[in-house]
Formats: sequence, C-alpha cells, structure tokens
Amino acid sequence: METIITTDITTEDIESAYLRLKRSVYYENNVLLHLKVKLAEFENEKELLNPNKREIFFNKFRDEVEELKNKNNSEYFNNLFQEIGSKKVIKKLNEKVDKNIYKIIEDNLEDLKNPEEKEEFFSRLNKKIQEDLKKDKISYNYFIDCPIELHILSVLWIMKIGYKLDLELDKNDNIYSYGYRLDMKKDLEIIKEKTIFKRYPIQYQKWKNNGIKEVEHILEKDENAVIINLDLKRFYYNIDTKLLKDKIKKIDINILNSHLTEAIFKINEIYMEKFIIESESDKDFKNKRYKKNILPIGIYSSAILANIYLKDLDDLILKMVSPNYYGRYVDDLFLVFIEYNIEETKNKKKYIEKKLGKLLKNEISDESPKKYIEKKLEETLNDEALEETFKKNIERKLEKLLKNEISDESPKKYIEKKLEEILNDKTLDETQKNYFKEKIEKLLNSNILNKIGVSFDKKMLSINTKQKLFVFEKGKGKRELLEIEETILKKTSTFAFLPNEKEIEKLYKKISIENEEDEKNKKHDVSVYLAKLLMAFSNLENKKNLDDLKDKLDEILLFFEEDNLIKYYMYYEKIFLLLIIVGNIEKIEKFYKRVLEYFAKTDDASLIKNYLKDSFCFALSLNPTLIKNLKKIDNDEKMDIQKKVENIIKANLFKNDLINTSLLSYTKFSDKEILKFNFLEDNNFKIDKQMELDKEKIILSPRFIHFNEFNAFYLNKFIFLFNVFKDFDFYYESLKYFKLNYKKSIENKVSFTKNITLISEIDKLRFYKITSDNLHISKKIKIGIASIKIKEDLKETLKGNNINLLEKEKITEILNLAKKNKVDILVFPEVSIPYHWLGFLNRFSRENQVLITGGLRHIFNPKIQYDNETPEYVYNFLFTILPFEQEKSKMSFMTLRLKNHYSPQEEKIILGKYYAVPTFKNKKYDLFSWNGLHFSNINCFELADIETRSCLKNYIDLLIASVHNRDTPYFKNILEATSRDLHVFAAQSNNSIYGDCEILQPTNKDNMIMACIKGSQNDTLLTEELNIENLRNFQLQDYNSQKEENTYKPTPPNMNRQIVNCRRNNSLDKYFKEIKERNNNFLIPKKIPIGINDFKTLIENNYYYIDKTKYIEDLLEDGSEVILFTRPKSFGKTLNMSMIKYFFDIENKEENEKLFSSLYIEKSKYISEQGKYPVIYISFKDLKAKNWEDSIFKLKNQLKDLYKQFLYLKDSLDEISQEDFNKIIYMKEDANYEYALKYLTEYLYKYYEQKVIVIIDEYDSLIINSYENNYYNEAILFFNNFYNSALKDNKYLEKGFLTGILRVAKEDIFSGLNNLEVCSILDNKYSSFFGLTEDEVLKVLDYFNMEYELNEVKDWYDGYRFGNSEIYNPYSILKYIDKKEVGAYCPITINNFLIRNSFENLEKDLFHELELLFTDQETKKTLYSDLDFFDNKNTQNIWQLLVHYGYLTPKEKIGRNFYTLSIPNKEIEEFLKEFF
Repeated sequence: METIITTDITTEDIESAYLRLKRSVYYENNVLLHLKVKLAEFENEKELLNPNKREIFFNKFRDEVEELKNKNNSEYFNNLFQEIGSKKVIKKLNEKVDKNIYKIIEDNLEDLKNPEEKEEFFSRLNKKIQEDLKKDKISYNYFIDCPIELHILSVLWIMKIGYKLDLELDKNDNIYSYGYRLDMKKDLEIIKEKTIFKRYPIQYQKWKNNGIKEVEHILEKDENAVIINLDLKRFYYNIDTKLLKDKIKKIDINILNSHLTEAIFKINEIYMEKFIIESESDKDFKNKRYKKNILPIGIYSSAILANIYLKDLDDLILKMVSPNYYGRYVDDLFLVFIEYNIEETKNKKKYIEKKLGKLLKNEISDESPKKYIEKKLEETLNDEALEETFKKNIERKLEKLLKNEISDESPKKYIEKKLEEILNDKTLDETQKNYFKEKIEKLLNSNILNKIGVSFDKKMLSINTKQKLFVFEKGKGKRELLEIEETILKKTSTFAFLPNEKEIEKLYKKISIENEEDEKNKKHDVSVYLAKLLMAFSNLENKKNLDDLKDKLDEILLFFEEDNLIKYYMYYEKIFLLLIIVGNIEKIEKFYKRVLEYFAKTDDASLIKNYLKDSFCFALSLNPTLIKNLKKIDNDEKMDIQKKVENIIKANLFKNDLINTSLLSYTKFSDKEILKFNFLEDNNFKIDKQMELDKEKIILSPRFIHFNEFNAFYLNKFIFLFNVFKDFDFYYESLKYFKLNYKKSIENKVSFTKNITLISEIDKLRFYKITSDNLHISKKIKIGIASIKIKEDLKETLKGNNINLLEKEKITEILNLAKKNKVDILVFPEVSIPYHWLGFLNRFSRENQVLITGGLRHIFNPKIQYDNETPEYVYNFLFTILPFEQEKSKMSFMTLRLKNHYSPQEEKIILGKYYAVPTFKNKKYDLFSWNGLHFSNINCFELADIETRSCLKNYIDLLIASVHNRDTPYFKNILEATSRDLHVFAAQSNNSIYGDCEILQPTNKDNMIMACIKGSQNDTLLTEELNIENLRNFQLQDYNSQKEENTYKPTPPNMNRQIVNCRRNNSLDKYFKEIKERNNNFLIPKKIPIGINDFKTLIENNYYYIDKTKYIEDLLEDGSEVILFTRPKSFGKTLNMSMIKYFFDIENKEENEKLFSSLYIEKSKYISEQGKYPVIYISFKDLKAKNWEDSIFKLKNQLKDLYKQFLYLKDSLDEISQEDFNKIIYMKEDANYEYALKYLTEYLYKYYEQKVIVIIDEYDSLIINSYENNYYNEAILFFNNFYNSALKDNKYLEKGFLTGILRVAKEDIFSGLNNLEVCSILDNKYSSFFGLTEDEVLKVLDYFNMEYELNEVKDWYDGYRFGNSEIYNPYSILKYIDKKEVGAYCPITINNFLIRNSFENLEKDLFHELELLFTDQETKKTLYSDLDFFDNKNTQNIWQLLVHYGYLTPKEKIGRNFYTLSIPNKEIEEFLKEFF
C-alpha cells in the first residue's frame, strides 16, 4: 500500500505563500502583466488589507487545503479548477523565414548558372513564402489563466513539497541547473522577505560566468576551447506527464502521493484539456503531440517540475557527452569542450552534430525540409505569371531536387550516419575512436533518450538562430573571450552604472538602424533604452526642464510604428510612463489609439486591447490625477481604467522606484484620496502631520522595503513637518516598521544591535557607530572628492528655480566614476544635492557599499506668501549615508544634520526674502565610526568656528568639509591648520567654479597636500588612498619616536593615546560609556530619582539608577510560572516591575533596548530575551472607594485604559472577540470584566504568536480597601475569578509577576492557584531585589559626593532584614542625599486601617511588649507570609502586620516560622514614638 505524505499547514504558511507569490509576480517582466492585474483585483476584492478579513480568508483557505486530502473532493477547489483557461500571449512577429530553407534549395541549384534566372526564381519563391507569413503574422505562446487561489496553492506546494525536488538537482554538490532555483537557507526556511526563486540577473550571470571561467582555464593550459550554446525548442509543450510522474516517484513516492502534488497535476491536466480546445486554430499547435505533452506556462509549480523533468537529460549529457563544463538555465544549454582539432569547428552544424550525436537532428520546421521545399517549389512553378519557356527550363534544372534527392531519412538513420562519420575520422587515433564508439553505442542502445522523456525526433532541440558556437584558439582566444564576457556583463549589469545623455543617444542610434541583429538582442536594447530614459528623467523638479525628454519621445513614437508595435509590445508601459512624466495627455491618447487601430486589422484586437489597457493602468498608477483629463477614451473604459489603477495602487504593484517621496504609497489614505496623488512629484511639503505608515500595506508589500526607505520617511517628517525629534527617534521608528518585512515568528529577532550604536549624551557630539557583520577594520580607505559645477544662487533658488537634467547628469557621472575607481567614501560639496535625490543616492550607497556625504540644496516651502506673519525656515542640511551588511544583506543608514552656523551672506539673503534661519540652543556635531574609520563632517562656514574643530580632537581620523565658498585661500588655511591641530586627514569638496577640492595629511607644508584640484571646467572625481593604520600607529608613539620617524608632524599637546587606541580597536563607544559611568564632567551629572517609579522616565531623564537588572537573569531561570513579591512601601516594587516591563515588552523593542545600555543585563546571554514578549502591566495603586459600586466603576475604568493601550489588536480579532473588546472599551454592563485579563492574553498571543507576561502591581490595594469599607466579600469573589482566570492554567501565559504588601489568605483570593510562588520578606530568594544593599548605598553616596558617617547612615536607614539580606530603605537614602542631613523621611504612616483595627483589640500585655522594643530589646514571634483579615482578634496578626508593613523587622530566624523581632532603625523608631 502506498504511503500518503501528510503535511501540517498553518495559516502563516498560507500567508507566506501569498506574499511570496505577490513578490515574485511583482518582479516578473511584462509577459505576466495580466497576472499582476488579476492579483491586484484579487487583493482588493478579498479586502486583504483588513487584517481581520485577511485572517478569515487565510484560515478558510487553509481549511480547504486540508479538504484536498479527501481524494481532492473539495468543492471549493473543484469550482476553482473549472475556471482554468489559457491566456494567449504574443511571442513574436513572423517577419523572416529560416535561411536554412534558402540554403538547402540553393545547394541543389548548381545547374542554374544564369544569375537573372536565379534572381527571378528566388524573388518568386520569396513572394510565396511571405504570403504564408502574412496569413500568420504573429506567433503566440499560451499561458495558464486561472484563479489567484490556484497560484497560491502552487506556491504552497513549492514551500511544503516541491522544494524537495529542487534539492534533488544539487545532490552530490553537482550544481548544473541555474534557472528557477528556490531561494532557501540551509535549514530550508523560506523567509518572508524573499521571492520564490533566486533572482534572474544573479543566476543568469553565474550560469554563463562559470562556463567562461572554464574556458579561461582551458586557454591557460594552452588548449583550444569551444562553447556550444543551445536551447530546447518549445520545451514546455513537450513534457510527458506520465513520465514526469515516474521520475518523481523514483525520487520519493511520498512526494507524488501528497494531496498537494495531486492538486498540482489536476491543474495541469485540466489546463491541457482547455489548451487543446483554445489552440485549435493556431497553426503552430496543429500537431497533436503538443496536446498530450504540456506543462502550463505562467504558474510557478511548473518551473520546479520542468527542472526535475530535465534532470535525467543533465545526467545524460554529463555522462555521455562529457563536456568540461555543463550548465542549464531552464531550457538553455551551455557546454564547454576542449577541442584538439580546431579545423572541425569551421562547419558549425557538423561540429555540433559530432559533439552531441543523437542529441541533435537536422529539421527546420514541423514538416520535413523536403516536403516544405517541394511544396514551395511547386507553388513557384505553378505561378501563372511565369513564362512557359522559363518554367520548363527551371523544371529541368530542378529535376534532381524534385525527384526525392533531398534527404528525408529518419532521424535515427541520419544520426547513425553522422556518428559513423565520427568513427571514420582519420584524425582520431585508435584510443579516441574506441572511446567514441563506446559512447555512441550507449546512446543508441535501449532508446535511452526516449526513456528519459527527451524524444529528439519530436524536435526538442533546434539548430537555428538560437544555436551558437564559439571557438577560442589557444594563444588567440583571450580577446574573443573578453568580448563575450563584456556582452554577458552588459546584459546582466545593465544598470551597474547610471545612464548619461551620450549613452542614451548611442543606444537610440543602435536600435533605430535596421540590421540583421538577433531579434532577442534588439529587444533587450529597446528595453534598456527606455529604462535608462526613465532613470535619467525621473525625479526632475521642474517639468519645464523636460524638453529633452519631449524630443526623445517624438523619436520613440516614430520608432513605435507598424510592425514594431508587435515586436516591442511588452514595452508599452514604459512608453506610457515617459509620456506621463511629460504629462502630455494628447500624445498619451494618440499612442493608445494608434495601437488599437493597428491591431484592429488583425484577428487579435481584443487580446492586445486588454494588454494595452493594463500597461496604461500600471503607468497611470504613478500619476492617477491624469485620469480625469482623458478626453478621447469613452466613459465606460475610463471607469474601468480608474478601478484598475485604484487596485494597483492599493496593492502597491506599480513601479515604486520612481516615486519621489519615500514610502508615500505605503501611508494611510482613503479610497477617495488615491486619485489625488501624483507620485512622480515632490510631495514632501504635502506631508500631513497625521500621515503615518500603514502597517498592513507594509506587511503585504510586494517587495522587500529596505531600511533606508523607512529611514528616509521619518527624516522626511522631521524636516518637512519641522518636528523637534528626540535624538535618534527617526531610527527607532524606522526599525519598528522595517521589522514588518519579516515573518511574525522572527520579527522580534530582527535587530541592528551589532551593527548600529547611537550615543547622544556626549557634549556637543552625537555618536554613530555603523559596522558590517564579520567586520575587518579598515587599514586603508579610498576617498573620492567630487569637483562639480554648482549653479547655486540662493536668491534664484528662493524664487523657485529648480534642478534640470544637466545637473542630474553631473551627479550620475560622479557616481559612475566613484564605482569605477572603487572608492569607499564619496564627498559632495555643500548645497549640491536636491533632497528628493537622496532615494537614488541611498540605493547606490547600499548596492555598492559606498559611504556618501555632502550638502543638500536649501529646503524651504516655495508656496508661502511673502506677507506671512510667521516666516518659514530655510534649511541647510548635511547628509551622510552609511552602508553596511547584516546577515549577508546590504543595508544603509542615513542621517541629516542642520547647519549650525549659517554664513552672514546666507542669512542676509534668507531674511531679505522674508524667510527665517533656524537656530538651536544646543548645537551638536556628528561623530561617525564606520567600519572602523572615525570621521566627522563640517558644513562650510562651520569650519571657521574654532570650538567646532576642538570638540572633535582625539576622536577622528578624518575631517570632511563640504563647502560652497569662493574665499578659497581663507578656507585653505583653516583646513591646513585643522589637519595639523587635530592630527587628522582632511578632505574638502567645493564648487569647481571656486576650486580647491583637496585632500590633506598632517605633515609639513611641502607634503601636506596629497591631492588637489584648483578648479576645472569639467566635472571630475579626485581620489586618494588614506593609510589610517599608519596615522594611528604614529599617534601612539612618544614624541621622540615621532620626530625620528618624521612620517607626519608630531602630535599636538593633549593627544589622548587611550582614545587613539579606542579608534584603532573600534571601541570608542565603550570608551564613551565608561566615561558616562564615571561621570567625569564629560557628561551631565545624574539627578536624584526621588519618587520616580517609571524605569523609562528614570533612564531617559538622566536620573541615577541602582542596577537591578541582574535579577532578570534570575527571573528567567526561575521555573515558577507566577511569582508574588511582598515588601513594605517605598522599597522599589513599582520601579522594578516597570524595569521588567520595559525589558520584556515586544512593543518598542528597539527603543526600549537602549534603556538597558551599560546595565548588567546588556552583557548577559539573556539579552536575547529583551523585547521578546507581549507584556500586560496593570497597577491597582490608589484604586480606593467607599462602596463596591464605586470600586467596580473605577476598576472598569482601569481595564478600559488597559485595553486602550492595545487598540491596534482590534482589527486582527474575529467578530465575537471584537465585540467583547468593545464592551470593555465602552464599559458595557454585560462585559466580562472578570475574564478581561485572560482574554487580553489570548488576543496578544494570537497577534504576536508569543506567550504573554502579566505584571500586576499592588495587587492587594483594592482588597485591603474593600475590607476597610465592608465590601470584602464582593471584592474577593471578583478577584478570585479575575486572578485565577489569567494566572492559572492559562496556555497564553509565559510568566506572571505580582507585588503587594501582604499575601491575602490562601483560602480566599488565591484558592486553586497552585502555580504561585510567594517571595516575602521572610524568604531568602530575591531578598535583595527590593531596597538597597550596603554596597549599593555606598556607591550612590560616593556618586553624589556625600560627606557621611556610615554608622550614622546605618543607624537611621539600615536594619531591615529581608531573608538573609540586610537592606536599606531606598526612599530614605535618596531623601537624605537630597536634604544633606539625616532625618525621618520614610513616607510610611501608622494611620493604617488594618493596624489601627488590630491595635483597638490589643491587650495591655502586648502593648507593654511593644513599648519594650523602644529600649532596644527584642521579642520573639511566629510569622507567616499570609494574612486572614477576619481574624482580627488574633493577637498574632498585629505582629504580622507590623513586620510586613516595615515597622518591625525579623532580626534572626530561630526556628521554623519563629523569629526575633526588633525596630529596624531610628527612622522607624521616630514614627513609632509619635504613635505611642
């Protein structure tokens, strides 16, 4: 009995399958444009942006997939199967006939010597063939057209089953299959941010490059090398389904038996049936063999199945043909051989036949060459216009040809004959002949090729224009190889360098010339030309500067005429995009109509109309405001276009790389607002204060959103809303949303902790440390200084005159030079870069790992009125983009700094135009550590400030100055002095009109200038290598050694070698943290945290903190599920619970992480638990009321406020849970308040897929109050259910922590809570978690420079005994530091109901016993950790209360539950004396 594979499928699997499908479709070329449209419609129809509806759909889909296990009898999927059809897609224009046909005829026309007769004959023959072509002008491919749900199923099959087939291709490390390979980690996890398959450019380049490396290796051995490049013809239409199943069965029968695999084959079978009907009229598919052997194109499961189908062919080629290299990219084969006899390669066809034997045959079309030629010759001779005499002459001369002398032998005989020729080759020695004979016999025996499903008599391989042979002769072949390498590089790295005007013009000339170029290459050139135009002309500020593009568009529209409309139909979207950038509605509509009119003459008008409309919609998505201006398109069609555009924008499936404002399409906006956005414009000043990123759009993004995009979005808000952000808030907000790229299960593990360190508390400096994984600290750095003309006239700028194409070309040329010269750092001058170009600079920096810094053009709102009462600011920013690598992914981090000192002339112009100059009280400069290099950047006039320069001393290796200054001698002197005074390399980039771009080193005057450009008419890049290691090593030497070496000038006074060493070890961040801890006036002194109970407030506001984070380790190692801590008031219970909350809380993980910087836990292995869990924190402090009604009202309010903290959960809940949630929020009477805490843990668990930590502070406050006011029974009944439901047997609970003063008697509130551990003041466990130990007290007293007598401090505030620890009261110690004298400060009071109530029943003997304690005597009592409120006549209770409230302390444990008690210290004694 066959085994059926069972696969557990989760909702997250379905979501992951959908996202991978969406991301893969997004990156597909426009052949699958119909699928993109269908996907956008599907997503909006199912309302997947609504998390609740998304979850419902994914859950339902998961359930339906499970139903497939029932012999595929799922009604849901059966209905979907019935919707399968085929989509006809243009393949090519049939404008040429195979030249082999003419060649075969010409070879048999030897008797036709008369040139005129020959020309006349061929003219008429060609006419007949062209008539055939006109009948079938267009060839088509057929793609599967099926519901999106089946595409999701296809991807799910790949994730759960198909990946096993993919792994088979790489068995024994024999990697020869490159196309459509799964993008998987070693542990087979397919992470969310990936598409399904490895990206085409990378895989294609590997495929070809590995073959070329083998050719290089052969040439190095001084041998001849040959490349054979072939592709399988119509491969997807020649796959035997039965044989495919047999292949899978041999690999693993469980794969074949899976219900998912069965579903995939059912899709294939139904498609095959539909294809037979729908392709009936297509001449290319009349041959019935196509009907039975077909794999659907356009569904991703087919790629896996196609690869595994060809695995046997791969193995056979490797075994039988034995190439030196073999690689296959889907159906393209690339083989490399050593060739000893170079002469044989001159006849390409014969050579390939010799090499591949049975793997090739000599057919030209589906009918044999003989039959086709006979038919054409007969038609030519029957031409009525042909003269009789001429006709007879031709018949006589073609007699041989017509009498069956054209070979039509069977493929088997033909190949056998060719193989025999190999064996008769005189150049073969006996050994080689035997070797070939053995291989040939194996090929011919047992019909081996048919067995593996590659029946070459069915025309699987073609010798036509797609077949290529390259020969490389030893000693001569390197040049030819270099040309091929350049061709491959050109195709796979088209956009490695940014386009310029000359390159674009050259490319246009190439495509506009009619030639015999390979059509595939020409299509590539057309695509590249249009794409480079888009890249060059996007992001230009002023549309008046688009005249160049208008001219080019006229050329393009002339090119896209007649047959070119068919050949290059895939590029309609790019044409529309260019027209939309210009905004010419008339030309847009004209082109639209032109295409429709041309195709109206064919039988396929409706097919191209749909494709044209889809292309138009994708282009319009970037500027939907144009829809209302369309005049020549009727209203119904316009409404259809509008709906499609809305769907595409909501699904974010359009070209996001052309959007001007970062992540604008990922913000929250209503359906009504969609058509109001022109995404191609500079929308920065349109950013609304309420504009926020839409979490759901990010989760469903069709592409991985890079960190720098979030970074740019929040910097946008910082600049254009002119908010005063706290240091680095933009970073933490960016990281929070960046995590949404990842699956929920790993989202909270995503962190740049090892890559990015930020410190802001340094005087005058902000420190950024950016490092890549596996960092090797740079010893040398190559720097590039841009020398470019900047026509920045601030007066003109403030009038609104904007950037043009010429200026953009300057920047792109500099970027290209930076890449060619392999610079590490690129520096631009001040005011050189428009703000909205930061997006493409970020991409360049990230992809090429080049640090870029420079000045932004002035930023201001040009639309304000001059008489505005509140002038708008004009901002001058420096930008710095710092690339890094994290887990093999390329990232970049960007920061901006406002210019601290505007020049006098700059201020004068700004104020004169009714604008304002921004100023900050606390001026800060940026200090960067990037991959081990330490540098800072200065913005022009700031260089003149001596304080600016001096604050950087010791901390940097390099000072970068971006300037726009005509007073070059003055700035040159400053820069030279700075280089020597700070002992650093210095680099300056200035406007080339003024000159003096230079790179300096701290040497004597003669050697100081390493490189310099005085000024130039041409834009250029000044480069130089800086030996950072040498400079640091020199600085670490003593003065005499420096003088002796004389490499640089000796270091100036007060050069701190400790800091130099920190730079060398890349540990400057640790140095700053140590300085911070020592508080040596470098940092602001800590404040005294009296009454501060919130951990975040305490840390962020520079309050002194006694580090208790060591106890986080203990809590994590503690096996107890729920822990109750009981301590007196003012011993830090609330602060410690707050600290626990901020450590574990999954919300704001990155922001909270910095709170623990320099604390014990930061270096613990348990730091990995930081930010891992959802946390519920609730406090019942001060929740007092006179009766139960008021009390429950306050409690409901408290729960309402708690739920409001988690409003974001609501959309993810099902309808019933949403209703329950709302009842709590709106304080409905029928809300289930007793289970409110339990329900909230469930909601959080389902949202984060992580168990929840519950923290309840002062749990007993309300209960004690209820006892005082006579509603204890009601309170106990409520809280028994409230606490037990949340803390007992709650599968959503990770841990629970409670604090209070007392443990209420077990039989009341905690009945049944058997997982509770109580840690009271009587227990050793956690004894020093609350309050201060003596060491901690000494440390804090020393910090605040207190002059004290320790014995006096101990007498007043020590004396508490918690377990085995001696504890001080922290509140009293802080008050003592504040007041600078001892006194009674503890806020405890005897005015406590429980104590007063007990005292009323106090017997005289007990009263006397208490009085004796004032004489330093002790008493011995039995103590327990819990309390029975109703047993107030029990004299034991008074001792319990006095100990737990802190009036007495257990000095020593002398027996089981038996202790000696005393007054802890003078402070408490003072309070007790007042009472008695």
